[in-house]
Amino acid sequence: MIPWGKNFLKWVIKPEAFIFRIPLAILFMLGGLISFLPILGIWMFSLGLILLAIDIVVLREPLARFLIRVHRLFQKIIRKIKLKWSEINGW
Repeated sequence: MIPWGKNFLKWVIKPEAFIFRIPLAILFMLGGLISFLPILGIWMFSLGLILLAIDIVVLREPLARFLIRVHRLFQKIIRKIKLKWSEINGW
């Protein structure tokens, strides 16, 4: 990771950075809503939700469950791709 990026992430998750974190989360979410532009995308909305969940306790559990489901879905898709690839290549 880029050194300044690592330092920024360490600072942003500190409790005293909530004054900066909440507007940043809202900006990310708004940018995610404009996901038709090439650089802006759905990833920005997700990141905004994660940043917001640091300060809003009610969001933590549903967001954690959602992220676990998405992670499991990606794992399942990758396993299927690997299985198909091994069948095609005879591994």
